Amino acid sequence: MSSLVPKLFLVMKQFPPIVFAELVLQIDQKINELVAEQQKIDAKRAHDKSEIEQLKQDIANANKQKQLISKALAKKVYGIFRLFLIIVWELLFGCLLP
Repeated sequence: MSSLVPKLFLVMKQFPPIVFAELVLQIDQKINELVAEQQKIDAKRAHDKSEIEQLKQDIANANKQKQLISKALAKKVYGIFRLFLIIVWELLFGCLLP
């Protein structure tokens, strides 16, 4: 920072005060624009990160639901298969299974 001060005085001597003041205002404006742009980028990044987390949660919930449906379907298939065996047994042997 200390090396910047002498350079600043050299620049100030090269320009009239009004021109130098205008340069300072332009630099300040550009800094403000860049800060605003960086804030927008940061906000978008935070929003995107939040969306990704929500999608991960949705995927986890869908996988849990898929497992529950698979288990229920397996029970249903087992029940139907068991009923089928009972009916076949009755047709073949004429008596119900205990």
